[in-house]
Amino acid sequence: MSSKYIEKHIKFTEEQYAIVSQKAAELGLRTGAYVKQMAIQGKLIRYDLAELREVTRPFRMIGNELNQIAKKANETGKVTAEMVEEIREQYAKLERIFEKYLKPLKPTVLME
Repeated sequence: MSSKYIEKHIKFTEEQYAIVSQKAAELGLRTGAYVKQMAIQGKLIRYDLAELREVTRPFRMIGNELNQIAKKANETGKVTAEMVEEIREQYAKLERIFEKYLKPLKPTVLME
């Protein structure tokens, strides 16, 4: 597809525009973005990212722990069996988080 944009103008009655603007505002979209997405897809799909808030803290904690392991390995020039086991444990935690929160995540059709 070409990356050139084609500008088109749409005429609405005041009542139509009020309805379209209200629907866009309810979804947190600009009116033009709402109209374009509805015209192309016929529906608006969003993922509820509120479900992912619980996931961010464990990911940060795991990231910090892995960084500490990497720092120690870089300082000493050695990777111990203990470090490898810790990395395996952290990876297992990530897999559990993925299975619990991310895998079942389904999009929500906001409007059709």
